[in-house]
Amino acid sequence: MAIKQQWENSLKTGKIDPALLEYLKTQPKYSTQANLPNAKLKVGVFENSRGFANRTIFLNGIPIPKSSAFPKKKKSPKRILMEALRNSVTEQILDFRKNQQLPVECYLTGKQLKKWSEIDIDHKGLPFADIAEMWIALQDKPVEKIRLKGAKTNKVLASKKELQSWCEHHKKLAHLVPTDKSANRAKGRKII
Repeated sequence: MAIKQQWENSLKTGKIDPALLEYLKTQPKYSTQANLPNAKLKVGVFENSRGFANRTIFLNGIPIPKSSAFPKKKKSPKRILMEALRNSVTEQILDFRKNQQLPVECYLTGKQLKKWSEIDIDHKGLPFADIAEMWIALQDKPVEKIRLKGAKTNKVLASKKELQSWCEHHKKLAHLVPTDKSANRAKGRKII
């Protein structure tokens, strides 16, 4: 069983899985406390500064937020660039969406979609990732050298020249189609 699931089960049942203490011994933030000879985990209730009470796991009396016990992995420069490339063509996606009249037919299932909330705009033929990979290769420089700007979660290309080049590349190769959200997400990155 995955360690996150063991964490959740311990919170639900109130019984600590011994594997959790072993896991915390490997985490830099908690290793000192977890490696003490009498280190002890227990489930309890923690009330935060806003008065909300949550069940949590305590290590030697110290509450351990789940988010801190399982830190998110740092995104690779390539992953950050791919997100920035997607953000950089948002206008193209929105323009395509604006030109659609409800109901639209899902390209994947043939189902008639009557609400925007159930629609994703997807790439038919060449997936977005392949279009992006082709453009990155054409730049003839390392991913880390492609400059980005913007907020952490909404980066775009910083260079106007690269932005224009990318948007033209995407517009030329992308064949956008409306799809049912659940069908689109279930297919993953398969080429359609």
